[in-house]
Amino acid sequence: MIFELEGPLILMGDLNAPMHRADLEPLRSGLADAFSAVGVPITDPRRESCDSLPIDQILVRGMNVLSCRVVREAGDASDHWPVVAELEPAGASAQLER
Repeated sequence: MIFELEGPLILMGDLNAPMHRADLEPLRSGLADAFSAVGVPITDPRRESCDSLPIDQILVRGMNVLSCRVVREAGDASDHWPVVAELEPAGASAQLER
């Protein structure tokens, strides 16, 4: 359903699954994983956002990922740490350089 949408896309949230799970393959094939885009492998512990589980994800299409991280110093308001990414529309850097 989301792949029918046109233009840039951001899908984020608690997917209750790490990115390497087979049932997330359709998402991996159509969207870019924000952590991977900045060089953090799928099995890297820096992805762990809920205890030792990397289940909170940010997936994008048509966006450049400038940074992505888990904010562990955010306190204990939830059993999940926030996952944040800095994004820009694809092609925005080239437009700024003109």
